[in-house]
Amino acid sequence: MTHLQIRALGKLQLQHDQLVVSSFPTHHVEELFAYLLLFPRVKHSRLKLIDLLWPDCSEEQGRGRLNTAVWRLRKLFDDLHYTCDDLLFTSRDWISLTPPPQVQIDFVTFVFAVSTLLFIRFPDTLFRRQEEPLIREIVRGWDYIMKRRGLVAMIVFFAIVNFLLSMVTVLTMPLVLAFETPAVLGGAAAFPQNSSFPGGICNTPRKYRA
Repeated sequence: MTHLQIRALGKLQLQHDQLVVSSFPTHHVEELFAYLLLFPRVKHSRLKLIDLLWPDCSEEQGRGRLNTAVWRLRKLFDDLHYTCDDLLFTSRDWISLTPPPQVQIDFVTFVFAVSTLLFIRFPDTLFRRQEEPLIREIVRGWDYIMKRRGLVAMIVFFAIVNFLLSMVTVLTMPLVLAFETPAVLGGAAAFPQNSSFPGGICNTPRKYRA
């Protein structure tokens, strides 16, 4: 079982297994999903969604169009062979999108990665005027690494370790799913990434901390 992947950077896309959806039935369905994705785990009033998507419609017409858009959105997940019962929640008065841990959303990862930079104080020397062309600096940096066997050995070592660990991850996920639920697998997969942030802060030299 593979995770549902949502790509929101660029054109909105959904992927599950080898199935990819890059176009939505209507632009209203795409706008509805994008809005729910932007504000997850919030019970959005149906009247508010109707006012956003169909401002010129009456309440009765808007409710009908919203119900159709929700049905088409569920049909989209059915085409991906993904059950959205734990993702999309609806009632007579509200609609909510609650991505479980195993759903991968690219812009969430992007925002988290960028936000960590706000806690780092870079030395002023990084912002001095560039004295050499970028290509020349890259070549000099490469020469610097190649002349030091310790750095080369370290790069090769971590490249091999990362490759082997990725194989272990791919092979162990089906094994975990044989005994536990996808929610447990998602939480276990997210734990190392969540612990890397405080670990990076602890390893940052004090003079560079904010």
